[in-house]
Amino acid sequence: MLRSVVVLSVIGCGSVSSHGLADAPPGSDANPGFSDGGTPGCPAAAPFTVQNELTSIDTNGSNECASLSDDGTTLWFSAGRAGGAGGFDIYAATRTTPLTQTFMNVGGIGVLNSSGDERCPRVTQNGLTLFASDGPQATQAADHLYRLVVATRADPSAPFTGFAPLDPVNGATGVRDAAPYIVPDGHALYFVSDRMTAGVNLLFRAERTGTAFGEARPVEVQGLPADAASNQYNPVVTPDELTLYFQAPSGEYVATRGSTSEPFHDPTLLTDVVGPLTWISADNCQAYLVKGVASGTGTIYHLYYGSRAP
Repeated sequence: MLRSVVVLSVIGCGSVSSHGLADAPPGSDANPGFSDGGTPGCPAAAPFTVQNELTSIDTNGSNECASLSDDGTTLWFSAGRAGGAGGFDIYAATRTTPLTQTFMNVGGIGVLNSSGDERCPRVTQNGLTLFASDGPQATQAADHLYRLVVATRADPSAPFTGFAPLDPVNGATGVRDAAPYIVPDGHALYFVSDRMTAGVNLLFRAERTGTAFGEARPVEVQGLPADAASNQYNPVVTPDELTLYFQAPSGEYVATRGSTSEPFHDPTLLTDVVGPLTWISADNCQAYLVKGVASGTGTIYHLYYGSRAP
């Protein structure tokens, strides 16, 4: 089931300018997910009229959790691919021209990958910090399911350090903390956790003050559909934190609020999307999504780019 992808991992981040972008031809994956125009933002529940598969990336295995760098030239994602370190690993694909080029040069980030799972990379706007979730490792307790991890670097052109657990945001041993989504400037992290009740997956938010994150608190969403009361996955938020996309068993939802001091409210089911959103642009007009596809070995996941007009 698709929600297991997000629950066991986490679905990216990045930031773009607050403007619009022309649609690419049907079937193209050259859609940049990056904007440099002068159009206003898009309504949160408006349909994505373009949803194109990233065929240059979906050539090998299962791919998920795509998010875009601030300059539009790097796509971060996780994948279970032949030739990887094992399980799901962290990958990046690059291009030199954000508005016209297809992503190429797909490669694993070796220092971050292991024989376990590393999933859903989210990189801050300045390119210096990468958040993800990882699965059971030899250095973790056997009953630790998934935890949040972080890697840093001194310069965007430098390699990342290896992962370190994101404590004290992580819950106790035996808890699943996964699917992180970092606000572009790095001040807040959204994720999924079953720390309150085992098997009950809820959305949480931790705020950073200085260099440290504070206590994680549940994200309040008023008017949830019945099936979402204990099953919330894949949080994706706009940089202003006024629009929240998330998944429930019944589908992908979007909820909004008037200010960050208010709860999100009145979730709307998005009936037009191929699957859950994994990244949204600052103008709410471009997105990356993931779609489950049946294969001979079970369900695999493909990456899509979506766009809509203001």
